[in-house]
Amino acid sequence: MKVAHYTSRKNWDAIRKAGVLLPHSECHVHPTQAGPPVVWLTTSETPEGQGLDPDPTLAKLHDFAANDKRQVVILVDMPRSHAPKFFEWAPRHGGHPGWLDNVRHKLPGSSQWRVSTRPIPRGLWTAAFDIGTGAVLFIAPALRPVGFRSLHRGQR
Repeated sequence: MKVAHYTSRKNWDAIRKAGVLLPHSECHVHPTQAGPPVVWLTTSETPEGQGLDPDPTLAKLHDFAANDKRQVVILVDMPRSHAPKFFEWAPRHGGHPGWLDNVRHKLPGSSQWRVSTRPIPRGLWTAAFDIGTGAVLFIAPALRPVGFRSLHRGQR
């Protein structure tokens, strides 16, 4: 299944160096979220409507511009069984029904959300792009054209 993970340029640097998308939890920011840490994924081709827009309550907690998760997209090809639909997964993992209904109502794009409780290694990434500039940040070896040279040393 082809899915996308949206992130900031700042986070991309750490993800690229680690070579893996790691599950994380935002319960400290959204106490109504429950369940194990996840990697947030979507089938959406754009970050709009995915809940990544500036949130005034979050802006007080961190520098939103530095953590704008609408800057980079990492494309992933992974087994469908490893990325269940969020609204099917969440009730089984403690998602509060009222909160889930609120999210569904306020963010129509949330119907495209998928989650993975597993780390997603570089071997499952197909590409990564800077959304603002269109620059290719990563391309899977099998998809690279002859003579392709990475902008980042050590990318294999």
